[in-house]
Amino acid sequence: MGRSQEKGQGPIYNMRLSTVGATRATETGTTHEPTGLDLAMKLHYLKAAYIYTPEMARDLSVTHVKEAIFKLFDQIAWTTGRLWRRDSGRPYIKCNDCGARFVEGKCNFTVEEWLSKPDRSVDEFLVYHQPVGPELPFSPLIYVQRMKRTKTSAKKNTQEEGSSQRETQRPKKWDKSDTTHYNNMKKVAVPATQLACPETMTILGIKADIEGLFQNMGLGQLCNLKEPTYPELVRQFIASAYVSRPDDSHQEGFLAFVVQKVYYEVSFTDLCGLFGLSAGETTSGLYWTSELLNFWETIGTGVYRSSQAKESLTRSPVLRYATRLIGSLLYGTTTAASVTQWELCLLYQGVRHLLPAFGNSTFPPATAFNMGAVLAANIAGYKGKVTKFKSNACGFGAVITRILRHVGVDCQNQQVALDRSNNIAWNYLDVISLVSKEFIAGPHSRIDRDGPYVYVFQDRAKKTLYCHLPQIGLTALLSEAAVEFLPPATALVDKPSFFTPKYQTKGKAVVDEEGEDEAAQAIPDDSQPHQLLPSDSSQYKLQELPPNATSRQQQHWRDQSIKTNNDMLHKIWAAISRIRPCRCQKG
Repeated sequence: MGRSQEKGQGPIYNMRLSTVGATRATETGTTHEPTGLDLAMKLHYLKAAYIYTPEMARDLSVTHVKEAIFKLFDQIAWTTGRLWRRDSGRPYIKCNDCGARFVEGKCNFTVEEWLSKPDRSVDEFLVYHQPVGPELPFSPLIYVQRMKRTKTSAKKNTQEEGSSQRETQRPKKWDKSDTTHYNNMKKVAVPATQLACPETMTILGIKADIEGLFQNMGLGQLCNLKEPTYPELVRQFIASAYVSRPDDSHQEGFLAFVVQKVYYEVSFTDLCGLFGLSAGETTSGLYWTSELLNFWETIGTGVYRSSQAKESLTRSPVLRYATRLIGSLLYGTTTAASVTQWELCLLYQGVRHLLPAFGNSTFPPATAFNMGAVLAANIAGYKGKVTKFKSNACGFGAVITRILRHVGVDCQNQQVALDRSNNIAWNYLDVISLVSKEFIAGPHSRIDRDGPYVYVFQDRAKKTLYCHLPQIGLTALLSEAAVEFLPPATALVDKPSFFTPKYQTKGKAVVDEEGEDEAAQAIPDDSQPHQLLPSDSSQYKLQELPPNATSRQQQHWRDQSIKTNNDMLHKIWAAISRIRPCRCQKG
């Protein structure tokens, strides 16, 4: 199959291949032995095609499909492996995380037109096929193909039909569903968006590197955004936001929204120009491959797991500062959190030219993606987070304000969100903010403003280290060493006497892995067993899982159980390791 499709001569055209893998690395040396039935089927290929109506597949994006695939690959390691032969000639599967192929294509037919064809051999075009071999180690075991229909109907597509089709998807006025989402958004706090602080970046010697990194990631001038936040307008904007992808009725995608009872549309191209974003052809989210696991081991601490890869575990001050900005400006987060898969993708795109170990990577460059479309999807999709996950704070304010100014919305009479720390309309990622995040050793009142700042980070063994900033020779993103950021001992300094990490504060329990070693050090040497563990264990108890719980609730309960048990074991181990012989006085 393939040749007619790849050249665009068949019913399926514009084929694009990428690689998807598991989110966790498989242990080296893991293999899978085929059963006798597997070997009996070695000359046969299992093919399946699933056809959905437009209503069912309307919200089914490439990202949703890949997220489900990631979970499958995490559970079954051999699905991303490759066939090899032993000396005896018997084949086996080497679980080396090489990934499966993900195929995207377009089709000119509606579902009804396709199913009405008398010759059912056409169904072969719905399943991408490449025979295994002759070089087994380079042949994926699984191909997943996703098709998108580009024709809106079997009739001739006129401009009027396309316009009416668009109106059925998104009414050009405020409707009942917008009111429902708006009422949900009333429960969500809309603080001032956390923005980059030019003065602080300059003081730390990382400003030029941050700006260059954002350019490489396809995020242009987003790091230099400076706009206030208007909570009421943000709630109206997100409640009504809708993304329309390119199709025959409109060749360019756009973001639509209703603010102050007026309907607006902003094209992806305009969004890219507004923020200096890359304007590639791919309008859906970024994708995940197993090579990003190796990238995390280069820049961070420990094995990558999205729930445990804290921003603070990123060693380079440039990448760490940039990660917080990406979360704030592109994903609307308001507090430091875990490094998501998509944030890791962006960081990788920004520095991969400095990593010779990844020189043979097939990972697409940032210019291949339309980051305006990604930003639009993130904003429009936020209302879903409010409904599903009860998000309690939205950080998209400054980005939305820039869009509103672009379309001519008057914001002067609107109430401005104020930053609680200084009661002004700007929430900068400045020195005060960095001290609160333990990026810089504080408290702020004890910092010598005329001297160098003390940067706090962890090495691969999770040992807390300190060094002075600025140090352009260490932080400038000009080499692999700067990306990895493991300064020599001569560049390190002692822990400042005035600095006490939050997780060493009296009465504060260890909340995650990064505080494990420090928690152990915080326990006095002469502590006895009855003093080492908290008397109240309620923080480690989970509510019972309801008997009629959904699969999503069951997965959430399991994740919480694992995290709770992990925290409890760290606390117990820290206590056991600090037990000392009883110090009694002789009478």
